[in-house]
Amino acid sequence: RPFTDTTTGRLAIGGDTNDSVSANGYVSGAVGGSKIVAYASYDESRGFQPFPDADTEPSEADRHRGYRLTSVGAKYAYDFTPDVRFSASYQHTEGYVDAIRPTSAARAVNDRNEDIGWAKLDWTVNDRLQLFVKAYDHWWRSHYDEVDNLPGGGLDHVDDHEFWGFNDYGVNAMAKFVPTAGVETYLGYDLQRYGGRDDVLLIAQQKEQTQAVFGQIRLTPDLVPNTHLAAGLRYNSPDKGDGVTVWNVSGQYDIAPTLFVRGATGTSFRLPDAESLFANDPINNQEIGNPNLKPETATNLSGSIGGEASGWGWEAIAFHRETKNLIDLSGDTPDPDVFTFINLPGKVTANGFELVGHVDLGPSASLQGSYTHSRTRQKGSSLQLDRVPEDTAQALLDIHPAGRGFGGSASVNYVGSVFDNVSGGFGPIQHGHYTVVDLAAYVTFGPGDHQRLNVSLENALDEGYFTRLSRASRDVSGDSYIVHARGVPRTLHVTSSYSF
Repeated sequence: RPFTDTTTGRLAIGGDTNDSVSANGYVSGAVGGSKIVAYASYDESRGFQPFPDADTEPSEADRHRGYRLTSVGAKYAYDFTPDVRFSASYQHTEGYVDAIRPTSAARAVNDRNEDIGWAKLDWTVNDRLQLFVKAYDHWWRSHYDEVDNLPGGGLDHVDDHEFWGFNDYGVNAMAKFVPTAGVETYLGYDLQRYGGRDDVLLIAQQKEQTQAVFGQIRLTPDLVPNTHLAAGLRYNSPDKGDGVTVWNVSGQYDIAPTLFVRGATGTSFRLPDAESLFANDPINNQEIGNPNLKPETATNLSGSIGGEASGWGWEAIAFHRETKNLIDLSGDTPDPDVFTFINLPGKVTANGFELVGHVDLGPSASLQGSYTHSRTRQKGSSLQLDRVPEDTAQALLDIHPAGRGFGGSASVNYVGSVFDNVSGGFGPIQHGHYTVVDLAAYVTFGPGDHQRLNVSLENALDEGYFTRLSRASRDVSGDSYIVHARGVPRTLHVTSSYSF
């Protein structure tokens, strides 16, 4: 929520047909030279059953994935002068989220406690120079508790309030300098320190520090008419592992007032995370970490042509991406039911295109949509990479009668073919091919239209779809079988709010 000079706010309460209840509110205003935003929320739900009955064994007693979360926070800003602003924010979240499985668990819960804080100083020295300094601290403390049903009766306390968490803190400093009209330059420095441990995946305490310097130059149409250009460079230097340099170049040329072309190219990288490096949980999650993993590196290229005018717009985008050392949980171990993380050999190439557009259907309605096709393959394979859909599409019809206190929307989301590589010898299995329709409506009423009622129907056609496939074992025979993770079933949400 933005800072405001006058006191404004909103209070809301709602629920849904998954036995959920939510309440939230915020207030924004100014006291003297200080500007403050304060907010809080409470969410609780029994949740829905994430696995079909056929995939849920009798030993699984808790069959709904519920949660209870409470958040409170505040933002603060003070302008020492029109050119110097200090701002800060703090947020605390705590509660629990069920982490149930299709077999065995009588109780499986993550209790979590999170604090995020930052402070920032923005200084506009003059029309050509601006300075920005920001420090942050992020604490995550969670405890996992799991009690399993034993085959012959009785209970096994598998995890007794086991800790997993991290602390991530650092500082960022950046300067913006405009040497002449049409040229903007940026120069910055990052320092990040982080560490944590996981007693559930059996990851010992780890610490690391990374420093980085970065810069960018932008050219605007004030220098070259109808042309936008940008080039950036960043060097990352961790205290463990090799340093990495990434760069990017992008540009846009306006052929006509309603027609443009764009292009971009660059590199990127991703370090292996703690789970892929150090996990040691062959029993519950069937995975082992690999401390010898290399970081992923990628080269990207995209180009597009499009048009934009009052009431409509479109763009056709083509893209190509090559990734080396892609990290994937597909490496074999002596146990055929357990995988380890590996760098996939060769390159993983993604080629595809995206079409996007929007149009006003009049003063009271608009339509927007997109379609993406991505052919993502490992070198030498004819199969799509795990969990990367080949095709996705979205469409949104928004109805907003001007000057009227009501409106609504209808959205359609389509996901095409998806593969999941399931352990236990099942291999790649195809799923996907589903369409989800969401409907929503609102009405405002009361003096000044300060009261509002929102009603939405998620998955209105009650499409039965699965977001992920995995493996589990039958209670009696011990045979492996495929588990289907369900998407959200048809759910009615109702929220009432009051704004002031």
